[in-house]
Amino acid sequence: MTIYEHLEYFKASEFKHPDLISHDILRFIDKVRGMTRIPFLVTSDGRDRSHNARIGGARNSLHIYVPGSLDCRAIDFVFPARVYVNRSERWKAHWKITAAVMQAAETMTIDGASLLPHVQFEIVHSEADRHFHLGLFQDPVGPELIVAAD
Repeated sequence: MTIYEHLEYFKASEFKHPDLISHDILRFIDKVRGMTRIPFLVTSDGRDRSHNARIGGARNSLHIYVPGSLDCRAIDFVFPARVYVNRSERWKAHWKITAAVMQAAETMTIDGASLLPHVQFEIVHSEADRHFHLGLFQDPVGPELIVAAD
């Protein structure tokens, strides 16, 4: 049985590299999607170091996987604009996602410890790029909230 058979709101086909993603981040984003009932579209998951460098990703990106030793621990996603056509509804969706990330982080665990100190959550809102980034640090160094906007 694969991890995807245990998820309620995501299928393996929604990811570019479904076999390279940490089970912890998959369970986390699955819970957040379930809490919000918003149809997330995954825009980025696992990357090898060369792909990460080509797209200008951070050197220590949580998206990086190293076969056999490190799983991808981050997923970027958007929600379809057609679902929230007016500005007010889009901002409500942002708040709903943020609240769900916090609530899920406070109620979930990794190896029996709270998930919250492992969370990296970024909201990118600019003319050139709009997406959410959800990541899990290997060690409890967070939580970290990043808002990048014009």
